[in-house]
Amino acid sequence: MTPIRPISERWKTIVQFFLFGIIGGSGVFVDTAVLVVCDRFFHMDLRLAAIPAFVVAVSWNFELNRVITFREQKVERRTSYVSFVLICALGLGVRIGSMHLLIEYLGMTPQKHLAIGPLQMAWLPLSYVANFIGIFNASLFNFLGSKYLVFTPKQP
Repeated sequence: MTPIRPISERWKTIVQFFLFGIIGGSGVFVDTAVLVVCDRFFHMDLRLAAIPAFVVAVSWNFELNRVITFREQKVERRTSYVSFVLICALGLGVRIGSMHLLIEYLGMTPQKHLAIGPLQMAWLPLSYVANFIGIFNASLFNFLGSKYLVFTPKQP
């Protein structure tokens, strides 16, 4: 039987997940801004546009998480950045895989829109909704990898 962690450790993890989520939310805005620019100005497929969006957002998220969420963890910056990028790259695979399944198999294409309100006005391309779902799936993966692999001090 596994020992039960003290309440304070559970609380710390909950707070870290909350902070990670807030920072990730700001990263979603950064990511989405880059994604929309790639879509609107460069006419890139959203699955390819997710790559430059990822690069900008992952750097944003690393710095904020290093300074805020995991500030108590004393880890070497360069190696933790590389580890963070690698974890998030795997998370990017989760995101793009999720997007692909939603776009190809559930028909959440750029041509279809989310209809809201009594007039059922087309408001948001379903491919953007697929993007947000992919980001959510990747976020859970990234938090677990960050907490237990990236921001855990290495034993000498």
